[in-house]
Amino acid sequence: MESLKLINEVNSYLDELSNYKKVISNMDEIIDMVKKYKEEMSSFVNPFGNIKINLDGLSANELSEVRKQIKMIKYIAYLKKITLLRAKLSFSSLAVGQRLINVMKVPEESDYLSFIPYNGNLLGYISRYGVISSILYSRMKVLLSLTHLPEQHKIKIRYKDEKNDEKQEILILTNINGLNKKIKEKYGEDSEILSIDPLKKPIIRSGHVRSVVSCYYSLKACEERFESLRRKHITNKIKMYKKIVSGDGFDEWTSLNIIREHPKLMDKLIAGGFVDKRISQSIDEKEYASENIEYVYNQEFEPEILIYRRRIIDSLSSYAKKDFLNHLYIYYMTTSKTYREKNNLFPTLATEPNETQLSVFDGISWTNKDVLSEKFRIEKLVKEDHKYIGPALYKIRLNEDVEKVAERFNVDPEGLKRNIKIISSLITGRGKEFLEKVNFRKGRFAMDNECKF
Repeated sequence: MESLKLINEVNSYLDELSNYKKVISNMDEIIDMVKKYKEEMSSFVNPFGNIKINLDGLSANELSEVRKQIKMIKYIAYLKKITLLRAKLSFSSLAVGQRLINVMKVPEESDYLSFIPYNGNLLGYISRYGVISSILYSRMKVLLSLTHLPEQHKIKIRYKDEKNDEKQEILILTNINGLNKKIKEKYGEDSEILSIDPLKKPIIRSGHVRSVVSCYYSLKACEERFESLRRKHITNKIKMYKKIVSGDGFDEWTSLNIIREHPKLMDKLIAGGFVDKRISQSIDEKEYASENIEYVYNQEFEPEILIYRRRIIDSLSSYAKKDFLNHLYIYYMTTSKTYREKNNLFPTLATEPNETQLSVFDGISWTNKDVLSEKFRIEKLVKEDHKYIGPALYKIRLNEDVEKVAERFNVDPEGLKRNIKIISSLITGRGKEFLEKVNFRKGRFAMDNECKF
């Protein structure tokens, strides 16, 4: 009963967090409360996980009663799990909302802050634009978790060369099956593996935070671009189709499986040449004949509406990813590692991404991951204003206009010009030699390509 009371109390409290303006005005208090609920529900992670039930020797009536009890126990366990999950999502949402305000400087009165599921009802948020926002959300999750990339590992080995001198080497491998045997064959029996570090790590470690961030940027993209893309790509035929279905509260994105439940509307679509009705006969095991009715888009209309939908979804997906990556790139380029550790853009975001994680920037035209990687190396060695190191390096390496770079990274042009001279002296001549020696001593050089055995 105590558990059910807590479940009811937590869900009632989270339900009240649907008003984002009230949440923002009481953020610290709410964060403390949700954190308290999370701690109280710590035992909900594996509810009843250790319970074992022996049904041997029970009568039929006893078995029936026990099964009822088991069903109730399973239901309570389910309530515990989803309530704890909801509280975790709420806590991550509050943390993300706080970072958007404090680090990204999103104004507290901005309606964009309503795209964060503070109440923990993630599914309710990602379906705000129906199938469109749901697809964008899924694609953003793939980007943030790097599931689209092959596995990669950084292997540090020790071996002896021909002169019997001890050496160390770092390899980047995608396949580590039978690794020890392959290392022995290539580097000798005295060789050994010192460490194996997986490189394909999500750029945001927490799965709940990835979900919240994906939700935010997906809904933001829909809010900012959906209607303009709709107007751009809609055809006269699709306009006619939309006009017909809108009479029943649907639009051109509604599935035919839903519309088919409205026979009169379906008849209008058939009469308009948008949908075809297919009837087929089937015979079951008892040789009873039945009539199967299937509704499909007309073969001339189908390509038109599918292309329309794909163009909009792909454009929105690209916009959402670019929006996130633009913010992320500027953040990395204009902050120090110390600052990022104390004021991370998002909770559990990598403060210094490895080469695999930096690949998220490959699809963005203006970002350059090589410049960012070099910036990470240089920022450890200089005491200059870290706000300018990245933009100065960007200007030098890509030969961009100073004013344009200053505007892009939101820095003072005069300050940028001063720092360009400082960074130039570091990456050329004796400064370059110094950096290379320091980096070499710190073991920062690794093979960029996969090692072939």
